[in-house]
Amino acid sequence: MSSKMKKSEFFAPTRIISSTDCGQTLLRILEHEHPDRLAIMVDDNVASLPKVQQLLQVANHNAGPVTILEVAAIEPSTDLVDQHSAQLKDNPPDLLVGIGGGSTLDLAKAVSVLVFNPGRAAEYQGFDLMPNPGCPSVMIPTTAGTGSEVTPGAVVLNPKTKRKGAIAGPYISPNYAVLDPELTLSMPAHVVVATGVDALAHAVESFTARCANEMTKMYSSEAFRMISGSLPAILDGTDSFDLRRNQLLGATLAGVAICNSDTGACHSMAYPLGIYFGVPHGVAVALLLPHVIAVNIRKGARNYAKLTDMLSEDGVELSYEERCWQLQKFVTDLVPNDVPQFSLREYGISSAEIPELAERGLDLQTALDNNPVEFTVKDARYVLEQLV
Repeated sequence: MSSKMKKSEFFAPTRIISSTDCGQTLLRILEHEHPDRLAIMVDDNVASLPKVQQLLQVANHNAGPVTILEVAAIEPSTDLVDQHSAQLKDNPPDLLVGIGGGSTLDLAKAVSVLVFNPGRAAEYQGFDLMPNPGCPSVMIPTTAGTGSEVTPGAVVLNPKTKRKGAIAGPYISPNYAVLDPELTLSMPAHVVVATGVDALAHAVESFTARCANEMTKMYSSEAFRMISGSLPAILDGTDSFDLRRNQLLGATLAGVAICNSDTGACHSMAYPLGIYFGVPHGVAVALLLPHVIAVNIRKGARNYAKLTDMLSEDGVELSYEERCWQLQKFVTDLVPNDVPQFSLREYGISSAEIPELAERGLDLQTALDNNPVEFTVKDARYVLEQLV
């Protein structure tokens, strides 16, 4: 074997169950785990949905004492992790279930381990810093975007340092991910776009990442195929169960991909938009991705062409660069230009903020190092200038 061959590793510990009956699936998990004490953290935006109510009923009828915490659908902070962990420490659960969007799932994952460890959440932002494992966890997404249901990290904001960072490591990985497409039907249109493009960005950035390998690319490319084949139709109003299923499964596969090959400059730049101006992560990614891809193409990135080939056979005679631009156009066309939520000015960002945001957009060094080409502060300023 050549000494120059890239080292290949792959990590996917979560059992993924795709089902049209999440209630029955949860019942089977409860019968397998036999929890004496069960905790459920549910996004307050979806708590009243019939299927979520069904999940709560299954839990109440088939487990020991059940503690249900309704949590706000906001990006989690270290303070929120501490607050909700304190609610469970006196009677720690044997199993924790998270139901909601990516923020709720990240919060639930962090709580599932902090309950069993000393100190505060801010002390554990980093990789594999927690000395004790948490309880088993079940993540049930109601959006099709973040892939949090399978990732070994819980991204939280530290309000004191104004930095986002993941509480990460094997203990964070969920034991189960339950995928029920019907749960995603409650998403408003702008959330469908934001979460959908976030999932697409995971597929694209993990595929073109410097540390991608043959195994990660299998997940990235299949995720891209499923998302690119379903998201445009969903956004155009041609909705169906099959499309929703493919979008959700594609988002989960993309989550598995970023577990192993990470993201790139788009995700690095998205963080400060959320920290300083409250731009939802999916919205930030949806706005940034087309322009980051454009910068990367101009600087020589060519792996996008392999993804373009999945969109149609029309471009097979085109050059690699021309096929890359086809992908960039496909991503650009996904994001509506007439919806207020998809404007940085809507969040109070003006040209005066660009220099600082560009600098802060380079803070996530692991993602920048993984970008297919070098990405500089000049590139970050250019991208932001296209959006304000």
